[in-house]
Order: sequence, then C-alpha cells, then structure tokens
Amino acid sequence: MNLHPIPLLLLALATALAGCGKRSSASGDSEATLPIQVAHPMVKDVVLTRQYPGYLSADAAVEVMCRVNGQLTQ
Repeated sequence: MNLHPIPLLLLALATALAGCGKRSSASGDSEATLPIQVAHPMVKDVVLTRQYPGYLSADAAVEVMCRVNGQLTQ
C-alpha cells in the first residue's frame, strides 16, 4: 500500500482545524454551573498516641553482688 504524504498532511490539518471551532454552550457558560457544597476544615490540636499490647523482656541478665560487708549510708 503506497500512501502519499500530501493527502495525509491535508487530513491531519483538516482534523486539527475541525477541533478549533466554537465551543459548546454547556462548557463555556457560567449560568449552566450547578451549585456545590463546600466543607470547611476544622483546625484543632490533636495528640497522637499509639498503644500496643505486648511484653517487654531483656536479652541478657546481670547479677550484682557486693564484695565487702557493710551498708551504704548515703
């Protein structure tokens, strides 16, 4: 199939020009807009906390023993 570039260019130009016509009245009129409701945000302080159930344990244990007799007073 042998297509010549000139008819293809003319077809592309005609398609581009057809899209540049007058816009429809539904998209351009401000009278055709529908009323909408707008929600206004509330501004307040929020404390972020997370609570997770679980158990806490150490990886290693250390035993502390005294090497002398007596008591600490301070």
